[in-house]
Amino acid sequence: MTIRSILVSLLILVCGALLSTATPAAASTRFPGTGDVVTISVSSDREWNEQIVWFDADNKIRHQSDVRLPTHDDASGLWSGSLTIVSRSRNQNIDVSFGSTGRFARCEIWVGKVKVRDHTARGAHALATCDRPTPRRKS
Repeated sequence: MTIRSILVSLLILVCGALLSTATPAAASTRFPGTGDVVTISVSSDREWNEQIVWFDADNKIRHQSDVRLPTHDDASGLWSGSLTIVSRSRNQNIDVSFGSTGRFARCEIWVGKVKVRDHTARGAHALATCDRPTPRRKS
C-alpha cells in the first residue's frame, strides 16, 4: 500500500462528502440518519488486502491497513467481510473505499435491507469506491 493510494482514497471520500450536502426532509435509505443500520460489505480475490476507508457511526473518517477478509467462498474463489454500524449522526455519510492486494475489489453498502451503493474494480491493486448512489431501476 502506498501513501498515494491512501491519499487518493481520502480525497475521493472527502470530495464525496462535500458534494452530498443536500438532505431530504424525510428519512430514506438513500440518506440514512440516526438509528439507521448501515452494512458495508467488501470482497476480494485475496484474503489480505491493502486498505479500507469508511465513516463510522459518528461520521468520523476511519482507515484500516492490512485488511483481512475472514470468509472464503469456494464457488467464486472470493474472500469477503462486512462491517455494520448503527448511525448516531443525523446525516450519515456512507462513502467507502476498499483497496485489494489482488486484481478484484468490490464494495456494497446496505441501509437496512436495501443496497444503496456498489462498485466493482478489476486490475492490479484494484480500488473499489462506493461513493455514488446506485441508480434506480426503471419499473
